[in-house]
Amino acid sequence: MAEGRDIPSLVTVYFGVAAVLAAGLIFFVLAPDIFRQIQTILTQQSSTYIIFNASLGVSSIYLLFTLTAIAVLASMYLLVVRPIGERKAREKSEIEFFKYFSVFILLEFFISIISGFIPGYSIPSIYGMPLGVQAFVLGVSSLTDLAILQFVPLMIMISAYFAFTGKLSLANLLHPYNTMKRDVIVPAIIASVITAVLFSQTVSGAFFDLLTFFVLDYIYLRFGILHSFGAGFTVSMLGILTAFASSPVLALVALVFLTMWSFLGIYNLTRLTPGAGISIKESKLETQTESLKKPPEPLVQNSDILWIRSSCPNCGSANFYIRDGMRLECMNCHHIIDKDAVGPANIIIEQRRPTRI
Repeated sequence: MAEGRDIPSLVTVYFGVAAVLAAGLIFFVLAPDIFRQIQTILTQQSSTYIIFNASLGVSSIYLLFTLTAIAVLASMYLLVVRPIGERKAREKSEIEFFKYFSVFILLEFFISIISGFIPGYSIPSIYGMPLGVQAFVLGVSSLTDLAILQFVPLMIMISAYFAFTGKLSLANLLHPYNTMKRDVIVPAIIASVITAVLFSQTVSGAFFDLLTFFVLDYIYLRFGILHSFGAGFTVSMLGILTAFASSPVLALVALVFLTMWSFLGIYNLTRLTPGAGISIKESKLETQTESLKKPPEPLVQNSDILWIRSSCPNCGSANFYIRDGMRLECMNCHHIIDKDAVGPANIIIEQRRPTRI
């Protein structure tokens, strides 16, 4: 089976596709409730979904909803339609994204568990609002967080990096990982620290924000802006089901799904950890080195018997009569070759290393 397409990897992809699809459906199913709850949304502080306080009207709410809906549709096409319908989208790079996605789910699942044991850490008040309000606030905040807390600082840092190295171009800005490779972790760390320090109100909240935005920033830089939005948006929408859905059965199903997905995250984390990859490569390298050090074993121990009866040792003819006891009689010189006859080597066997395709 091709690398990156083993069964755990494919299951990881299917879990991610199902989650993104479910999150998108939740948002659009609750869209009528969003429109019905516009007046309630207007009573909310705008800082809950656009980071800063501003005086917004109905037209602004419609605009924010439209922009979010476009982003959701684009991410659903990228993370649902293409992995299912296009073979190219199932290449190693896309499979790698879903592995990081599962690790992000593991992180958020872990945060949701331990946050309940931290004194002073409370559930945001938005979760007590009607589902339409929740869907709007969580959906729009996923987009504005991406635009303000991720896009702006990351774009400034990678632009400065490429300008300093003389590699500033639109292609590098859109796909920084192709040039920066592992160096993308540096702007991801810096941006997440800035976000955690400036926009968190408690120490525990800052720590959780640091972890969350670090993973989202890394996904942004490595896989693209829509991948990062899809991951953050999915977590927000599924959070409505697991903790606050009106149907206990639906909430339980979502909780079981996220638990199983988190276990996949544990597995993928062990595969993505640099130390694990290095140890595997070193083991393979040692095995290959040992095999190269061993002298090649001869095909036969006695080269004198590398002789075949397909040519006459007397005249070189290859035409024979078959006589009793499988003896061969040369048609040209009538030389008799016994069944078990041996003689000087008349063939050359050359042992070569196999060629890789």
